Amino acid sequence: MQFVMLLNASGYVTIGEIAKKMDISQVTAINDVSRLKEQFLTQGVYIKSSPGKGIRLVYTERSVRHVLISLLARMIDQFDGNYSVFQNLILHQLNFIHPLGWFWSKVKLYDVQLRLNLLEDDVKIAALYFFVSMNRCLGGHPILEEESGDKDGLDKRKLKKLYQLIANELGLETREGELAVLCNDAKLFPFCIPQEENPYLYQKIKMRVIDFIGNISRQLEVALYSDEVLLELLIQYFMNERKMNERLDPALINQMKADYPHIYRAVLECLDSLTDEIRCDDYEEITYIVMYLIAAMDRVGPAEKKLSVLIACPGGVAVGQLLASKVRRIFNFHIIGICSANSLYYDERMKRADFVISAINIAKSDRPVIVVDPLLSREDIINIYELSYMILSEKRAEGFVEDRLDREMTRLQKIVQENQCSPERKDIEAAVRLLNEKFSVRESGAARLKQLFLPEFVQKTKGCTDWEDALRIAAGPLIRCQRISRGYIDATVENCKLNGPYFILREGFCIAHALPEKGLIEPCLGLLYIEEGVDFGHEFFGPVHMLFYTCFRESSQWNLKILRTLISIAENSDLCGKISAKDGHGIYEIILEVLTDGLDGE
Repeated sequence: MQFVMLLNASGYVTIGEIAKKMDISQVTAINDVSRLKEQFLTQGVYIKSSPGKGIRLVYTERSVRHVLISLLARMIDQFDGNYSVFQNLILHQLNFIHPLGWFWSKVKLYDVQLRLNLLEDDVKIAALYFFVSMNRCLGGHPILEEESGDKDGLDKRKLKKLYQLIANELGLETREGELAVLCNDAKLFPFCIPQEENPYLYQKIKMRVIDFIGNISRQLEVALYSDEVLLELLIQYFMNERKMNERLDPALINQMKADYPHIYRAVLECLDSLTDEIRCDDYEEITYIVMYLIAAMDRVGPAEKKLSVLIACPGGVAVGQLLASKVRRIFNFHIIGICSANSLYYDERMKRADFVISAINIAKSDRPVIVVDPLLSREDIINIYELSYMILSEKRAEGFVEDRLDREMTRLQKIVQENQCSPERKDIEAAVRLLNEKFSVRESGAARLKQLFLPEFVQKTKGCTDWEDALRIAAGPLIRCQRISRGYIDATVENCKLNGPYFILREGFCIAHALPEKGLIEPCLGLLYIEEGVDFGHEFFGPVHMLFYTCFRESSQWNLKILRTLISIAENSDLCGKISAKDGHGIYEIILEVLTDGLDGE
């Protein structure tokens, strides 16, 4: 819509005018225009900005036609004579005189008369090409002579005849420049070229790959559309019917999924723009695509990675993997590594870090440090945003040159806006709290806690076979009470195998968990106390005695208070001594009392 609006404009257009016409915020308009700039960089269309005036398109007629054909190609793929509301809106904005259906019918008519024997795909691409080019001519936008290029040696007499017959019906003069461009663009038309060369298949796949790379670039905030190697590799991959050189080891696929969840998620969200032949559960093929993307990100990455961040945690792995995963989902940082707080001072990567995000207090550091909860509360996100914005502002003030610096600052603003409550929502929540208190319908923190944490969820045992056995014993009553499925415990075990025991937070203490979509039925909290302890193979911490199993749907403030209170138990040696001397029911009473006190006022 914005591209067509700029195309129809007679001069400069301001961001405010775009926002008003589209009924969107100016921040959204700025972000969308940035995407347009990226998308058209390789297609010969440019967006020129002028201070005090606004923006406008700079293009040749041939390039803008190619962009329009590319944008409308998905429409023609499903053409049955009818359009959706959005498609009708786009076509109306183009101000084209003759509809696509008219060209469709004419191509089919002259196909019979000229005995062209066109296939269905031939009819589609010819109708779309004539629809764009002839409507542009009728609108006063012919091809200029200098754009036409040279005619090659292919015989395109039938194609020319088809063009001339339709042009005559429209009363269009058949210009030499138009015919020259038609001949040069003939690679779009499969009936003009020997079938074995199949250039149309190449062009069709290329169109979809470009669309996919544009979508994935927006998802990952990396300019992958500038990487010609990625473009050609993906085209060849699909041209060769996705023939894989070798089968991938399932362990490698699982490791890749764990290391690059944001790329897998982006691929799954954009896969329909690339192909409908790959199932969303076929992780072998998806992993091949992810590998191409990772390699491309390494090639183009240095210019796109805005801020370098080092993750610090209590013990090297510990909560570092969890924290890094949370940061990757929200921010576009280059995470240069995860290290323990003890090794932070002599870690060489500190020299390359813009700042440190830590799950533990750090006394001294050469770089700015943000101390956060491993689950990243809304306040943590805002604090990270504020520090990031300050660092980016300093870079700009120091003359730091980076093409997308302003865009990154705008994107950070959008992140914090999405994670902050609107004033209206805060007012509504305050009103609801007042009504609940007035009419005594508010459930107390203790009552909510007793629904989450039942006596039968606490167990005490002398020992376990191994750490996996301990996790399954701890989850046993939660599964029996139908709070979680067996898939939840399987996901926890798998995460521990892939990422190490990142949920061990203190000596003898851990809080195991998995993602809620892995089998959480109803929120719950379990505890297994192991007298002899069980070794998880952690680099710094010894056997675990208190194994908490948390199953929450979201990282709300209430849940975060529970987690902080649980961690405070591990830091209180006297309290741990009392717990070790009690049976299962006695342990439950102590933990319940501590949690209730921690949630006081909630």
